[in-house]
Amino acid sequence: VVDENLQRHGLDGGQLARWRCLAQTPDTGDACHTCPVTPEQCDPLLSTLSTRAMMRIQPERSLTRPAQVFEARGDQTVEGPRVDEALCVLSKVSGGFRGAGEQIRVVRGAGEDARWKLITTSGRRREEEHVHATMSCVPREAFLGADGPAVWLGEREIVMRAQDDPEEVITLEQQTGRVHLIQGVGGSLDGSAEGVHLIGVRGYLYSKQGYLTATLLSTGVKPAPGAEVFTSMLTRGDDFAIDRLEDGAWIDHRVQRRRRLVHADEGLCTLQTVQGMFTSNREAASLEIDAGGYWTLSLTSGCATRSKESVCDTIYPVRASVSCLAYDQRH
Repeated sequence: VVDENLQRHGLDGGQLARWRCLAQTPDTGDACHTCPVTPEQCDPLLSTLSTRAMMRIQPERSLTRPAQVFEARGDQTVEGPRVDEALCVLSKVSGGFRGAGEQIRVVRGAGEDARWKLITTSGRRREEEHVHATMSCVPREAFLGADGPAVWLGEREIVMRAQDDPEEVITLEQQTGRVHLIQGVGGSLDGSAEGVHLIGVRGYLYSKQGYLTATLLSTGVKPAPGAEVFTSMLTRGDDFAIDRLEDGAWIDHRVQRRRRLVHADEGLCTLQTVQGMFTSNREAASLEIDAGGYWTLSLTSGCATRSKESVCDTIYPVRASVSCLAYDQRH
């Protein structure tokens, strides 16, 4: 069925094989020559993706809706655009999160001239352990609603906290047109079980190594009649992860794995899961727009243990998932 769907979009067997490889390997431009999996192993992944996501192999096109990106690291506050003019989302989490006061947050200001802010707080002394974050902002006018420009629903922040407790679970607000996304994380990301997940109508915060907090944003637009607003263009299946050396390519003293998502002219991609062991700037989960104009989810991880010959044996686990929100909400 997947092959038939792809072929309806004019893809021949060679293009299908290339897509399968790109689905599992970094975006190196020559991924099919190093694809670590067989086509049969790719099929379960293909079956979880929407037709629009399968069309990622389209020719690269010019970008007319670039996101404005702001960056902060260490102890820093960076001011972004006005809240009433733009929607800003957390697009990168990196650095040492070991429970010494580390935190990154995208903050929605209040008041007449309120602005978005990206705030990083680092409890580590070594520069390579400083937290590092980016915030991606797009004009609100890019979103189209039932009668032209989108009419935005009320926005609010939600804070989740857990300490030495397996998990905190909250029920997210259910309203047609509303969506939730991760805007911040702080405390201890010190193992494969630590992290925040937004799945359906639930928010999960897992912590077994100490204090952990997460900030969510609840937002949305007034729906068109009969429409499911903010439907993801990429269906979320299993989390995207790197747990082993074989999961990615060894680049610049770290393992890197990339997945291309939707074109940035079609929507805005947001983080829905951040999980793993973040010890330094070698560990990162980030959303970026690549040279072809596509949103790309990138994971990197550094070496955890080495053999006597100083060869890396294991890496720190890093995991993420995303949801891409359509600009055109009229259908």
